[in-house]
Amino acid sequence: MLYRVQHDELAQWIFVCHDCWQKVSQDNPFYVYGGTWKAQKK
Repeated sequence: MLYRVQHDELAQWIFVCHDCWQKVSQDNPFYVYGGTWKAQKK
């Protein structure tokens, strides 16, 4: 599962893993959550 976020002043959307999401979201004034991406199961 990946999280779509903005994390800096450039405001570009990126996908991050759960561990990275926790790091970029903490005490970050530029942080914006954009949803969750889940791979489709076959």
